[in-house]
Formats: sequence, C-alpha cells, structure tokens
Amino acid sequence: MTVTDPVSTLAPLRGFEDEDVLAELAGHFVQHECAPGDALVEFGHRADQVFLVAHGKISKIGTGAYGDQTVLGTLADGGYFGEGALTADDGIWEFTAKAITACTVLSLPRNEFRGVLDQSETLRAHLETAAADEAGTANDHGEAVIDVASGHDGEPWLPGTFVDYDSSPREYELSVAQTVLRVHSRVADLYNQPMNQIEQQLRLTVEALRERQEHELVNNTDFGLLHNADFSQRIRTRTGPPTPDDLDDLPALVWKEGQTGLPDEYQPGLNVRFMGISGRAIMSYLVSAYYSAAVLVPDALAVLENAEIGRGD
Repeated sequence: MTVTDPVSTLAPLRGFEDEDVLAELAGHFVQHECAPGDALVEFGHRADQVFLVAHGKISKIGTGAYGDQTVLGTLADGGYFGEGALTADDGIWEFTAKAITACTVLSLPRNEFRGVLDQSETLRAHLETAAADEAGTANDHGEAVIDVASGHDGEPWLPGTFVDYDSSPREYELSVAQTVLRVHSRVADLYNQPMNQIEQQLRLTVEALRERQEHELVNNTDFGLLHNADFSQRIRTRTGPPTPDDLDDLPALVWKEGQTGLPDEYQPGLNVRFMGISGRAIMSYLVSAYYSAAVLVPDALAVLENAEIGRGD
C-alpha cells in the first residue's frame, strides 16, 4: 500500500495534485502496530493527528442517544479518520477508536503537517481555496446549496438561485462489446425444428456478451463500479462474515434508476442487426451490447468491503 494515494483523498487535501508535496507528507507518517482491543484514540482527548488504516479493522465507538456506547462505523484497509485535526487547533476526539483485529496504522501529527505547510505555497493556496469554498454556497456533502422556499402562505417573493457546475466535467464514453454471428443458411432452413437454430445460436451469443458486459461494468479500471465507488459509500462488516444488518446497510445508502431504448433492440441495451447473406450462403448478424457506468452522485453506488467468507465456524 502506498501512502500517497490515500493522502490525496483526505478532506483538506482532496483535489491537491502536487505529487512532491504529497510524497513529503507521506514521508512524515509514523507506523503503529495495534492488537485487538487496543484504543488508538479516546473520546474527549485532544485531536492532533490523522490516522490511516493500512491493514485491519477499527471500530468508531461513541455515545448513543440514551448514554450507552454504540458503534458509529467501521474502518478497514484504506480508511482514515481525524483529517479535521490537521487544520483545527482546538478539536477533540468525538469518539473512541478501537482495533477489532490486529492492525497496522499510519499517523501524521499536526505539527509535522504544519511544517510541510509552512514550506509549500501551493499547499497553502489549496487550503485557502478549500476553506473559501466550504464557507460559500455548499452543504455538508460539498453540493451546491439551492435556495428554495417552502411552507409559505400568501404571495411572498420566491428566492432566486444559481447552481455552480463543473466547467470541465469528466467525460464518459459508451462502451460496446460486439461480435458477428454467422449461421449457414442451409442450417437455418433445414434444422430449425424442434429448436430454431438462429434463435438458439443468438441466445448463446447474447449470454457471452452479457457476461463480458457484467465483467466490464464491475471491474473496468476506467468506469467499473468497484473503482468508482465513493469512499463514503464503502462500508465494512461489523465483525468478519457479513450479517443481515451489514447487508441492510447497502440498499439504505443507494438510489438508482435506469432507462432502455435502442434501435433494433433485442434486449435492454443490446441490439441485433441483420447484415446480409454472403456469397457462401452464410447469414451474418451484428450483435452489439452497449454499456457504461457513470457514478454521477455518491449515493448511486455502495460497496460492502472486507467481508470474511472462509470461516469454518
């Protein structure tokens, strides 16, 4: 695991692209080994460092509505907490972090971060811009605030608003998996009972295309779902094997909707077009499966990570 990539995902450093400064920050992290049950931080103590989880699982334990202890969340490989301590001077830990398993944790003290900050103009400029944006028209999730009036009576003046947008958004290309299905015309003419040869060969071709489509949608390094899930939408099992409560958390995080519609559509997102008959009496069909995935909002996708499925008990 390299530290540079997780460092750039910390809230104060999100969008910061100076690799030299990120590498220098990574060099100031200190490695710690924790046994199960060890407390990394405790509620009410001074928060003066950020933690990255290199390996293992950590529970964030806080106080519930009735004064009892409750698990606020679970962190695993690649998780982090305490990023606000890098810029805030008087913060305290609002939870206790305990190791569930043996853990390898990396920590960056605030004074080390400030030392790099004092020497980097680009980092100072980035933090100033981020602070200005946070103080502007943005909600807790970084989304543009829309001024809306509701619950009013009579004829009040309605608020006007402008919605900020990204002038250089990420571009998503529509991917396609294609093949040309060839069927001898004599086979189609003579051997179409009791099963239609063209339909059966087309069915097998479609299944192969669907398998490729599913693999790409999940695993493609550019638009695949596993590579584009927002960190806030990645949840971990509470213990080891996934429980019903863990699985219930997944649909609670997401919202999704889809649409279909293609020329000569055979199945949703897949069309079949007749290309003609060759001089050798072979009929050809172009079978195309169109697919891509664009995670435009974080709650479009959620991932349950670090689920143990090989236990014997």
